[in-house]
Amino acid sequence: TFYTSTYSVKEMGVYAYVHDPRFHAYAVSVSDGIHTCVCEPTVFPWATIDGKEWVSHNRDFDQAVYFQLAYNPAFPAPTGEARPSEWHCSAALCAFLQLPRDLAGAAQALYGITIDKAERQHAKGRECAGDLFGPSAAAEAYVAKDAETCLRIWQDLQAQWPAHERRLFDLTSAMGAHGLAVDWPAVSAQAEELNTTVVALAKDLPWKPALSVQKFEEACSQIGTRPPPTTTAKDPLFQAWIKTNQGSQAATWVRHMQRIRSANRTAKVLEAMLARREPNGRMAYELKYFGASPGGWAGGGGLNLQNF
Repeated sequence: TFYTSTYSVKEMGVYAYVHDPRFHAYAVSVSDGIHTCVCEPTVFPWATIDGKEWVSHNRDFDQAVYFQLAYNPAFPAPTGEARPSEWHCSAALCAFLQLPRDLAGAAQALYGITIDKAERQHAKGRECAGDLFGPSAAAEAYVAKDAETCLRIWQDLQAQWPAHERRLFDLTSAMGAHGLAVDWPAVSAQAEELNTTVVALAKDLPWKPALSVQKFEEACSQIGTRPPPTTTAKDPLFQAWIKTNQGSQAATWVRHMQRIRSANRTAKVLEAMLARREPNGRMAYELKYFGASPGGWAGGGGLNLQNF
């Protein structure tokens, strides 16, 4: 799928990524262990895999992409009624077994093989399928290798993943897709209030941009105050400085800068929430199964719900 340095699953989460206007699925790669097909989704023979077990390395992402292609009229991929009898996730399997979750890492750990991601990096920001894959045998080989390795991992290790753990993974995915009830008017009001706060605080600083440490230090020099060694509020060096300079103009300035940073961080969280708003008014989210040792959940998808 199309991605850039600012438009990616890592930054946006699955829901926001596949519902963004920039979303485009360029290629599908499917392997049964004997034959592998790499092509655009519009020409893949979906009926040939209907009713079979499907395996993805990051099932939730592939599922979201597939359902966009299947149900969104903006995408002409003729998936028809092709559905799996079961849809498995080799990445979750690897996480349970304490292997690297990413496909390249798992392949290296299990088989000593290297999956070169250079072709994927080369595709970054490219706008059309022909430009992305074109006549490059290397690009097609890269995509095919992903599918073949994913299947190999599943076939080799699936017996080691207990049914109750698979169920926990499925429930985790289902909860995230179902989403949370959110008071959206309160979210919007809070975002507006934060913006007002930032504007007011920045207006009181005699330099722009407001968070420029260099300009802050220059302003400190102009009033004869030694600037702090750091502007990080919890740093002991800053705390020692603020104790000495409490009540100074420089202390007021740096506190404004800290409040602006805090407000900006909170605003980004609210923006991330709004980007995950589903048509039914709920908020999609992600939790990473076996994302924390020795098997706990971790936040994922660019919005860490466990920090709320």
